[in-house]
Amino acid sequence: MSRQVTLAPPRPLIVVVTTLSALVTITLFSWGAVSDETLSSHLTYGTVNAFICVLAGLVLSSRIYAQGEMLYVVNVVTVTAVPREAIAEVNGRNGVYVLTWQGEEVEYLAYGSSVLQIFFPSRRYRRVAEDMWIWAAGGAHSEPSHRGVTRRPRKAVLVGSLVSLALWLPLGRLAYEHNDTLLRMLASL
Repeated sequence: MSRQVTLAPPRPLIVVVTTLSALVTITLFSWGAVSDETLSSHLTYGTVNAFICVLAGLVLSSRIYAQGEMLYVVNVVTVTAVPREAIAEVNGRNGVYVLTWQGEEVEYLAYGSSVLQIFFPSRRYRRVAEDMWIWAAGGAHSEPSHRGVTRRPRKAVLVGSLVSLALWLPLGRLAYEHNDTLLRMLASL
């Protein structure tokens, strides 16, 4: 199997905001679960925390990478594969997107277009687009391909959701059974 080359990692601002938001939300929901003494609240708060962890993981693992002759755009919920020979243009002026010979536009949500980009173009967006274009031009293809772009859901969405539920439901039950101990620990802070 060929080596994976990351062309666009998650943007640092998105990493920081996602991580801090997840930590604050999980802390607040955990505190709410401990202060509320019913089993259903422990299970509900735990389930919400589990889905926040899955969502944060999906956001933090989104990226654009090249492997072999394919360019993969990994968004939060989908993975889009674009064959190298199908790429007609890579644009980084207002967001980063790939235009195929068939006229299909593939955009990476983290590097998406915005009104702000119209007035203040980003060097990061331009650099990512240049790296993608260099990769696309590096192939030995001279004519447009009719191979299409393929999209599929990310496996991590389903697997992460099921695993998080499988872990959080027993943990919610355990937290409910030891609620007095947790309340004493919070009171001592």
